[in-house]
Amino acid sequence: MKRLLAAAALVLPGLVAVAAPASAHGECEDPADIPILVDYGSLEAEQQVVCAQDAAQMTALAAITGAGLELEGTTEYGDSVVCRVEGRPGADVESCDSMPAGDSFWGFYVGSDGAWEFAQQGVDQQILAEGDFVALAYGDGTAAPATAPDEELRQQAQEAGGESTPADDAAAEDAEDEGSNTGLIAGSIVVLLVVVAAVVIVLRRRRA
Repeated sequence: MKRLLAAAALVLPGLVAVAAPASAHGECEDPADIPILVDYGSLEAEQQVVCAQDAAQMTALAAITGAGLELEGTTEYGDSVVCRVEGRPGADVESCDSMPAGDSFWGFYVGSDGAWEFAQQGVDQQILAEGDFVALAYGDGTAAPATAPDEELRQQAQEAGGESTPADDAAAEDAEDEGSNTGLIAGSIVVLLVVVAAVVIVLRRRRA
């Protein structure tokens, strides 16, 4: 019996190690993956490119926020109108009570085949299709973003997808912890069943 228990103790760590953490990153190669461009214009921040994976048939709002960008709408128009992206512009520039100023606002664009078009619906209503690109550009709306919606932009989104962020790291750690706990429970059950079966076999042999 002591030998059986010792063997169980050796088997358990191997079973627990089977669980693997879920990946927190991915590519942006599939047509259903939507590259998202953020052009801060005069707000003095570097241009951002991120990827919303499997975002085709989602609203633009779901795709943008799902890709990790923080948006803020307006009190009067809700999420239909983008007032702030990643906290910009600040409250000292724009109150976000109603429609932003006509010469400085976040323009919402949908692009494909190398050309941008000003979206005809709000971000909370615009449904994205496979092959679409999304852009949020701060300015007066007279010119589309200079960066074209093409394979080069998709490549930038792929490269951005490989960079770890604090939010991604936290999600990966949570997934790893959850996987380890699941593996521990499953491994313990398997080892217990093995020990019980071995005990039954030993007892039967002694009685025979």
